[in-house]
Amino acid sequence: MTADRIAATLACGLVAAGVVAGFWLTGSPQTMRTQALDRRRTADLRAFADAVQARYTNDEAVPPRLPRTLTVRRTDESDATRDPVSGAPYRYVRESATRFRLCATFALADDRRDRYEFAPHPAGPVCYRFDVRGGYETNPIGDGIRERSSRAPKHAP
Repeated sequence: MTADRIAATLACGLVAAGVVAGFWLTGSPQTMRTQALDRRRTADLRAFADAVQARYTNDEAVPPRLPRTLTVRRTDESDATRDPVSGAPYRYVRESATRFRLCATFALADDRRDRYEFAPHPAGPVCYRFDVRGGYETNPIGDGIRERSSRAPKHAP
């Protein structure tokens, strides 16, 4: 084997190793897309929760009431009350005069805190409980999509 051939083979091997290492460190393009969609779901839930809180705060009724339904738009004018992939509505459930749940189905589990707002969460259907007086429970309350409440509407806005 000539020196040129050895150098070319070595260079190809290094490039292949670099590609493998890159996928190992960052994940495949499909994984990156799936993570981006989960981040969009969390942004939708935050926008939805903020809109519910704003509607409650601006309600002129005494005492104020949580809305039955709500339309929320993303900055690109698409519907933030629906999953970006399936188009299914996120589940919004009024639990009390000041508390509500928002539920979404995440594609991937995320057990790292501070990764984004609604971490940690498992893959699959997850609900978060909010209180219009401030905040949300940082741990998901489980698979609330299958839960049924006689007081709450069974459909999303």
